[in-house]
Amino acid sequence: MLNDIRLHVETDELKQKALEEKLSRDIISNYKSNALAFSQFMPSVMNYVENSASQNISVFVNKNAQYNMVDYSTGKTVYGLRPEEEIIEHVELFSKHAPNITINGDNNSAFNVGATEKPAISQRLNQYKQLEPLPQQVDVLVIFGLGLGLHIEKLVEDNLIKHLVIYEPEIQHFKCSLFTFDWQRLFKLMKSKGTTIYLQLEHDGRDIVENVNELAEHIGFDRFYFYKHFNHYVFDAVTQSLISSTWNQLCETGITFGKETNPNLFLPKWSAGVDLSNVNLLDKNNEKFNSNLSAFKVYFPQIFQEFSDYTPTDWIPIQLSDGQIDVIRSDSLVAYYGGSPKSSADLRFEYFEQYPQKDGLVLGYNGTKLKKYHHYQFVEKTEKLLDEISEHVGKLPDTVKSLVMFGVGVGYQINTLYDKKNVEKLFLCEPNKDFFYSSLFAVDWQTILSNIDKNNQRLYINIGDDGTNLFRDLLSQFYSIGPYILASTYIYEGYQNDYLNNSLSQLREQLKIVISMGEYYDHAKYGISHTTEIISRGTPILQSKADKYLSLQDKDVPVFIVGNGPSLDDSIDTIKELKDRAIVVSCGTALMPLYKNGIVPDFHAEIEQNRSTFDWISRIADFEYLSKINLISCNGIHPDTCKLFKKTYIAFKCGESSTESAMHILNKKDYAELEFAFPTVSNFALNIALEIGFTQVYLFGVDLGFVHQKSHHSKLSGYYETDGNELYDYAKRNNTELMVEGNFRSKVFTKHEFKVAKTIMESTLSTHKVDCFNCSNGALIKGTTPLGVDDVLLTTSLTAKLDVMNRLTNNVFRPAKEYSSYFNRFTNKFNSDEFVKELETLVEFVNKPKANVDEIEELIEAQRELLFSSYKRGRSLFFYFLYGSMNYANVLFSKCSYIADEHLLWKFYKDICSLWDEFLLDIKSNQSSIFLSFDTSKSFSSKSERAFLKSFSQKVCLYTNNRFIDTFSTLSSSMFNDNIINTISIDAFSAQLLSSKVTELHRLFCRVESQDEVDKLADLITIPFDRDMHLLLCGENASLLDLSRINCPCSLLLHPNFLRGEKGRAMFERGDGLYWLEGHLPYATLKFDIHSALPRFIVAKVQVNQTEHTEKGLISYFDKVSQNVTNFTHFLEFPDYLVFSKNEHIYSSLVNLSGARGVVKRIEHFCPHTLRQGKFNKDAINRNIKTTNWEGWA
Repeated sequence: MLNDIRLHVETDELKQKALEEKLSRDIISNYKSNALAFSQFMPSVMNYVENSASQNISVFVNKNAQYNMVDYSTGKTVYGLRPEEEIIEHVELFSKHAPNITINGDNNSAFNVGATEKPAISQRLNQYKQLEPLPQQVDVLVIFGLGLGLHIEKLVEDNLIKHLVIYEPEIQHFKCSLFTFDWQRLFKLMKSKGTTIYLQLEHDGRDIVENVNELAEHIGFDRFYFYKHFNHYVFDAVTQSLISSTWNQLCETGITFGKETNPNLFLPKWSAGVDLSNVNLLDKNNEKFNSNLSAFKVYFPQIFQEFSDYTPTDWIPIQLSDGQIDVIRSDSLVAYYGGSPKSSADLRFEYFEQYPQKDGLVLGYNGTKLKKYHHYQFVEKTEKLLDEISEHVGKLPDTVKSLVMFGVGVGYQINTLYDKKNVEKLFLCEPNKDFFYSSLFAVDWQTILSNIDKNNQRLYINIGDDGTNLFRDLLSQFYSIGPYILASTYIYEGYQNDYLNNSLSQLREQLKIVISMGEYYDHAKYGISHTTEIISRGTPILQSKADKYLSLQDKDVPVFIVGNGPSLDDSIDTIKELKDRAIVVSCGTALMPLYKNGIVPDFHAEIEQNRSTFDWISRIADFEYLSKINLISCNGIHPDTCKLFKKTYIAFKCGESSTESAMHILNKKDYAELEFAFPTVSNFALNIALEIGFTQVYLFGVDLGFVHQKSHHSKLSGYYETDGNELYDYAKRNNTELMVEGNFRSKVFTKHEFKVAKTIMESTLSTHKVDCFNCSNGALIKGTTPLGVDDVLLTTSLTAKLDVMNRLTNNVFRPAKEYSSYFNRFTNKFNSDEFVKELETLVEFVNKPKANVDEIEELIEAQRELLFSSYKRGRSLFFYFLYGSMNYANVLFSKCSYIADEHLLWKFYKDICSLWDEFLLDIKSNQSSIFLSFDTSKSFSSKSERAFLKSFSQKVCLYTNNRFIDTFSTLSSSMFNDNIINTISIDAFSAQLLSSKVTELHRLFCRVESQDEVDKLADLITIPFDRDMHLLLCGENASLLDLSRINCPCSLLLHPNFLRGEKGRAMFERGDGLYWLEGHLPYATLKFDIHSALPRFIVAKVQVNQTEHTEKGLISYFDKVSQNVTNFTHFLEFPDYLVFSKNEHIYSSLVNLSGARGVVKRIEHFCPHTLRQGKFNKDAINRNIKTTNWEGWA
């Protein structure tokens, strides 16, 4: 069935438009004429006529200038390429063999009725052949399906029909007929022939027994004929019942029907007719069948084993009169391909060849917190190139690197594919075993398999899987080849099956994100760095076969896994009541709702390795509360996050670079590795609980879905402000339109990540013996038992819980042996010099000139070989760091090789090489600090910073110029707790210093612009200091002044020139003036580590209005700073500022007063862009232009 609308319309848009314009006038006149006809002949349906707007089904004109209907929500047409001819032929075939049933007797045409067993297919075909033609005079004809109406006109013209009953459940079909069919002519024809019509709109025939009996009471007839125009689950059930039962039986038992959900029984809405009088059934004596089986015996013995004795049940292969192979459904005898399987396959493939569907991969990153990762910056630079490349990649190439064919059917397209193309890797998926069996009669498998073997190609065959396991199977195949091959993978849908659309869509979605889910350079680097630090601290690690450390009684202690789903709010009371009888594990952002309800979990679980976990957890702003909780996580967890908690316990996550590299140092047999600890923290918590051996698990707030899209997490969590509004538009950032079966209701909304999480949880549960109770009002999770929160009843004692907690923290988790020497052993094993050497070899490969496309393919293979040879040698981290990013680069090169225009090909190739080379050299320059680098990502960091500043309890006397006192007082009260910062005029410095407490810090902040101001300040600070004192100077020219007379530790705050007045506003708007006002000085002073007394240069970062002039302003600022820092070898970069100092203690204080983490960088990495904190968006620029006091200083 060729029902993809792209096959039906002209590829030339102008030609298609001309066709539509030519027939649009007819559509308008048809509707007006038909409206008048119904008002005259059938006024009872005028309500439908007048409300003629359609929702998703509409009329269109195809390239053959014929009307058809299309469902725009799916892109599928109702009829084939030539609706008029197909409908006429369908009616003529019905007229030759017209099924009917008597209503006053025990027979119903030629079919065997009342049989207790399903008749054999040969018997069904014989019964069909014995059906008599439709007589010229018919008392009653029942038609199932109105469609465009052409079949009705044909039947009325050719026959004298007294009573015509038409069922049409889809009102949009009737509405379409108003635009295309001449109802006026039909009504007149029926009137002349004495035909009475009963138009049953929005009825599907399920009441046919009642309707016919009612009709029989008013008119005399003993038999009616029935014609099924469309395939529809009620039409199918009704016509099958009419064929297989007597009327008396139907009157007694009624008609049984249910919506068909078996994907193997799917039929498209329209099936073209096939004359079954001239078909032959096929059996295992068929020559081609046996030849193919012999080939499978050699190459795929399992397939041979299964299909040598296979008997089809639902779809039976037949040979048409012209020798083609089709399949018919065993119950209804409907032919799937409508009698033209080969031409259908050829046309479908021909279109695919011209417009191949190579799904774009999700290669970029749309978030914000990881934007500064080297890999994502590389991706951002290449995304535009990828879009441009895609515009120049057209037809299916002669050599197809990789193709996934979803749906084999009878398989004629496979013959065509191998006849026309060199297919290096073909992945076949056929969910329907009957279809694959039929392909053994149609496809020349023997030649194809022999050639695949001879040409060293690959063929992967998946039979009988509806797509559920296909993704994992394909993934393992892709990774054995190299996941970059996904970029060259085409997806071909062999035939239509609406039931499998979801599986195919999911497969596409999953394959698209495979590369984006991989470990890239930054993820691997930080994962390894974090793991090295965590192990070196002596952090206890989950032991292998952990359940041996617990008794049966220990394992029976319940575990509460608490997620942050919206139903958590309804579970709080139950958790609070039973927390002493169960081990409570909070997951991710669920910690805040527990905190607000006074619940201290036994463990808090996290899995993200970036520093955003630190920000989210810190927002609780009660660090004493956090110090009562144990953290449980994977080995890549951020070391700063660990320091927030009482103690940390980790488990190795299977397949991570950080795990694989660590196991080269540790004894792999000693440690468990979690296989199902992704993609959500709830998956991790469930996986580790089952790995330890617990047998009773309760899920609270693990919704993995939501009833209402605005209620996606607990209202008490960090996703909502205190007023209940969302922190950000969650639905906008996530596709929350997906629906899955609910735990306590029929359906709930979800997003793709949660669907994956649900699948992984189900896999986890299927491999363990556990009673898992799902108390969450979200998605149904197979393997769990739904249980209302009010029905949770525990009998465990507090003593039993405390005993198992003791064994968990002392036996189940243990520090690595000789952990204090782990860092040295790791760095000795993975040599930095070796890494640099391999990196340089890779750079040479990339920069070597290429002469033809084959050499691009050789580069891809050379990069892959270098990667795996490094892994085998095991002397550097080259493989672990570059595996993901290199696969991405190979995606770019692979896509590039498909460009037909040679000039464009080499242009794009050189651009990609240049960016890849830049990326590799950047890695090389950073490699020396790999083991000292922790991730510095942020997530709503302003909220966590506020929490940290509020926790600062040291009293500070802050002396400043009089003009700043009010601003400092206002800012300090908002940033710190009351009475922490005491703001004092600098004129009162001496008196205040003498009367202050020894424990107080003394900080002086002064803006100076002249040497006189510096000298006056030096005269003021004459008292020999025995207190913690520090002076911070700023000003546009402060760095040029002589500070030698200053008699206390002194630092300089370097900043851009101030923007003032109309000139400053104009400079900011143009982008050549950096957004820096005098009013920013107090904020910078308080935030940039006011407690530190070490002399240093503090350099403020700035946000910019990104225009073509911005670079000028940044370079000017950079030049100003550079004059003061040329003698430094390193600097410390924080999110808001830089620090330069010759005091080594500065570089060991990597977490500042506001909780932000700094990174030590070499001076050669200092550049103008280092000074840019971020870019203003358009709204922020306009807001600042309007609201900033450009005339004042604050």
